[in-house]
Amino acid sequence: MKYLKNGPMGWDYPAYVDYLQGVSHPCDDALEFARAEWNHNWRDHRSAHNGWIEKILIREDGALNHRVINMRLELLTYHEDFRLVFDYIDVVGYAFSVPSSKRRSWETNRRAKPWVDIGHSYWRVDELLFLDDGVLSHDILLSEDGTLQVLCVDFIYDLIAVADGQSVRSSRRSLS
Repeated sequence: MKYLKNGPMGWDYPAYVDYLQGVSHPCDDALEFARAEWNHNWRDHRSAHNGWIEKILIREDGALNHRVINMRLELLTYHEDFRLVFDYIDVVGYAFSVPSSKRRSWETNRRAKPWVDIGHSYWRVDELLFLDDGVLSHDILLSEDGTLQVLCVDFIYDLIAVADGQSVRSSRRSLS
């Protein structure tokens, strides 16, 4: 995590925007998502900020001698009217850290903060880094100090309206 900080603001946003302006990368979806102003505006209903992870799917595809890991992450946005779907293609690494509130006993957790005992907790901020070797790093900071990092070769995202299940993106590539 280069720009994410586990502090009151969650990250160094101005430095991240400067970084993104200088990035050139063949993965259009990743650049589009990283640069999207709506995603960095917590008031926007499409933003991942304060959303909830609903599903994480890890798949191993391919033939016996050539296996590839693909991942899908589905997030319900805070206002519950959009679902963000992230497809990570050709994953070369991933790491999860469960929020600290989950590492305490269930009973202690319920007495201390009853509202925290709800999954991964909420999505605070994220950053997409475009590494020199062509790999993308999607770093996500969750509340209660949980983290998620996915390293992949390609990235596709979709934004789906919950009301009708239809994509609101016109340039959606499909995961093959």
